[in-house]
Amino acid sequence: MRGNHEKIMRDRLLTLPVVVALLVSLVYCQIAGLSEAVRV
Repeated sequence: MRGNHEKIMRDRLLTLPVVVALLVSLVYCQIAGLSEAVRV
């Protein structure tokens, strides 16, 4: 049981940077699209 919990925590720590990177890229695309629309 304890080992399984540690594995879940490790998986969460590994997936966290991936999720953050996806969110940042999404926000960046939104901002880039808005700036493009404003420029035109």
